[in-house]
Amino acid sequence: MKAHKFEVTGTFYIDKKHKPILDCRGNICGFKLKDGRTVKLVVGLEVANPEETDYQYITSDKDTAKIGFELLEYDRTDFEK
Repeated sequence: MKAHKFEVTGTFYIDKKHKPILDCRGNICGFKLKDGRTVKLVVGLEVANPEETDYQYITSDKDTAKIGFELLEYDRTDFEK
């Protein structure tokens, strides 16, 4: 296997009624919804069929390993304040 570095950036509009969840460093690592569910950023892969008409999203180490991908490390999945 060969390592390939990746970078993901983006922006979400987030309803102001969702409460930020802070990690031990004070960074926003997710949000608490009004009904108690939590939302956090994750690393995942989109896998398309050969025709690119159907897509599957995988996030677990077990599922990514099945297609020959292994997440070695990532620095952070924080939301900016």
